[in-house]
This record gives sequence, structure tokens and C-alpha cells, in this order.
Amino acid sequence: MNFKQALDKIIEDFFDKEAEERKVGVYYPSDLSYPCLRRNYFEYKIPKKYEVAKLKIFQSGDLVHAWFRDVLLKNYFTSDLIKEFDFEGKLSHAGNGFEIRGRYDDFLVLKWDDEPILLEIKTVRDLRWFKEIKRHHLMQLNFYMKCLGIAKGFLIYIDRGTLQHKVFEHKIDESLFQEIVKRAEKLHKCLLEDKIPPAEGKIEKDKKWVCNYCLFRLECLKEGENGQISEVGCRNKEREEGQRE
Repeated sequence: MNFKQALDKIIEDFFDKEAEERKVGVYYPSDLSYPCLRRNYFEYKIPKKYEVAKLKIFQSGDLVHAWFRDVLLKNYFTSDLIKEFDFEGKLSHAGNGFEIRGRYDDFLVLKWDDEPILLEIKTVRDLRWFKEIKRHHLMQLNFYMKCLGIAKGFLIYIDRGTLQHKVFEHKIDESLFQEIVKRAEKLHKCLLEDKIPPAEGKIEKDKKWVCNYCLFRLECLKEGENGQISEVGCRNKEREEGQRE
């Protein structure tokens, strides 16, 4: 094995993670705000591992976010602009038989303004395409703001290649919060009853883009557009019954 092969193996081993096992009854704002509950359903029923190429993109986003946080921290410790600063705080919302758990990105208070501000950071491949807040990102930020009782937030898009950024302000919206809670209720019911939700990405024209990045495209094609009893759920039930016998 030469150095290049060894290095490739080291990197591959770093990203060699098992598919995340999700617990029914515990849901996440980043999933619920995504424009397809069917994908969320499959993530609980038949979790899959992401390809290394996709995981590298996630990792590059984490690295850029870490740099941005260092910028804020340095200012907090050495300048007179930021009075309070915190990051990655956990939060949750209790629903009817389920819980929505999340972790906000960054929280700060400016020295000339006592109003707390919540930041949600998203890294992107090409900043030129982001002329407004993407709705699923907005829902995520809004959920955190509601849980923390913060009225003002900012969505910050950072270009992974150039580190250029765009900032969009958001004021808390109760209807958006209720929407994410209702999506959790619907997903929870579908999982308990083993019923596949409708394929939002196929039915709603403005959501068709989600299918291009979905790990469950083949499973989704087999089920059609509308929800029905899940074969995956049936197999799980048969296995559980067999184990009880």
C-alpha cells in the first residue's frame, strides 16, 4: 500500500459511520422542516448510510461553520461589539406522545442593543442562487426562536468556496411553529400505524427538487405517490410477532 492509498483509506475510515438509528417519538426540526415527510418516514423505518462524497460535503460545511463561530468568539473576547455569546444549546418541545428536539447554532446580544439574536448558519455551494431564505431553513430557525422566546433571528448563508455570505432577518412566526408541530404529529401517526405518507416531492411541483437528493428514491417509486400501508412496516410487525412466539 502506497501513501496515496493509505491516505484514501484513512479518510474513508473517518467517514465509515453506521446509519443513524432513530427512535420513534423523537423528531428533529431539521428533518421536519424538510419538504418531504415520506423521506423522514423511511429514515426511521429503513435507515441508510450516506455515501462518502455526501459526508465530505457535510464535513466541509461543519468546518466553515466552525470558522465562522471562531470569528464571533474572537470578537466576543477582544472587541466591544458582542456582549453575550453562546452556541449549540439544546432545546425541545413536548407534543402529544412525542418530542421535538433540536440544537440552535449561535446566540448573541450586541453591546448597543439588549435584544437577543439567534443565528442559523447554512453553508452552500454557490451563494448566487440564494436570493431569499429557503422555507425549510426558515422553519428550522423559527422553531428554535419560539422555543427560546427570541423574537429576532438571522439566517446566514455562507459560500463554502469563497466564504462570502448573505444575511436574512426573520421575525418569529407562530403559524410556522405550528406547522412544524403538525408535521411531527403526522409523521408520528404514520410511523405508529405503518402508513407511508404521501410523496410531497412528487405531488407538489415546487418540491420536486428534493427527489434529486433522496436516498430512498427506489423505495419511494415502488410505493407510488399516495400514502398506504408500508411493506416495511408489515415486515417489522411480522418479525416482532415471530420474536414474541
